[in-house]
Amino acid sequence: MKGCLTTIKDGVKCIAGRPSVIKGNYPGIYDAVYRTIRGQATFPVTREQATWQIELLESA
Repeated sequence: MKGCLTTIKDGVKCIAGRPSVIKGNYPGIYDAVYRTIRGQATFPVTREQATWQIELLESA
């Protein structure tokens, strides 16, 4: 998948390019939750990574 990254600086719209986007894997994340709860694996997202993403989204 490709998306279009658009930025706005000083009120002027600038198109920066088309970054590659990785397709999501919802069944995989639910499997990771299950395996974490069962004690079979560690969760693939650390607390620090989740906190960083929440802070990034809240700052937008």
